[in-house]
Amino acid sequence: MEFRCRRADGVYIWLEDHMVSVKREGDSQTMTGVLIDVSEHKTTEEKLKQLAEKLSVSNKELEQFAYVASHDLQEPLRMVASYIQLLQRRYHGQISDEANEFIGFAVDGVVRMKSLINDLLVYSRVNTQEFPMEQTDFNKIIEQVKINLKTAIEESGANIIFDNLPTINCSPLQITQLMQNLISNAIKFRRGEPRVEISAKRSGDEWLFSVSITASE
Repeated sequence: MEFRCRRADGVYIWLEDHMVSVKREGDSQTMTGVLIDVSEHKTTEEKLKQLAEKLSVSNKELEQFAYVASHDLQEPLRMVASYIQLLQRRYHGQISDEANEFIGFAVDGVVRMKSLINDLLVYSRVNTQEFPMEQTDFNKIIEQVKINLKTAIEESGANIIFDNLPTINCSPLQITQLMQNLISNAIKFRRGEPRVEISAKRSGDEWLFSVSITASE
C-alpha cells in the first residue's frame, strides 16, 4: 500500500509499503518488509494527471472550434456554389472553351471544399462517435488525394505513382487524411521534382503500406 508521511526534517514524502508474513520456529509469526520512497513517482503521476486534464479541455475547445468553423463556412460556400453553377448554366456555349474550363475548375473546387467541410464536421465529433468503417479502395483514396493536392502537385512537378492497392475495411476519412498528410509532406520537403510511390504488401493478416519519395536534382 501507499501512504504519505512526514520525515524528521518536516518534509512530506510518499512511501510504498511491502510487507510479508514470516513464520519462525514454533508457531510464532512476524512481519517483515521494506518501505520504498516513491515521492518522485507520485509527483510524476500527478503531473501526468494534470496534463491529461489540460489536454482534455484543449481537445474539447478544439472540437468546438472545428464544429463552429465548419458550420459557419457552409452558408458562404452554398452561395459561392450557387452563383458559379448559375454562371455555368446561363453562359454555357456563349463563352470560350477556356472560360468554360475555368468555371468547371471553380465548380470542382467548391465540391471538394464542401467535402472537406463535411469531413471537418465529422472530425469535430471524434470523441463523441466512432468513425464509420467500410470497405475502402485505396486506389480511389489516392485519386481523391491527388485531386485535393492538384495545385501543389502541379507546382512542384511531383509524380504520384501507385498501382493495384488493396481494398480493406477502414475509415475512408481517416485514411484520406493520413495519405494526404504523407504525400503533402513529401511534396513540401522535397528537393527537385519529387516522385512519390505508394505501395502495399500482405503480411499475414495485415497490409503493410509504404510511402517513399525520390527526387531529381
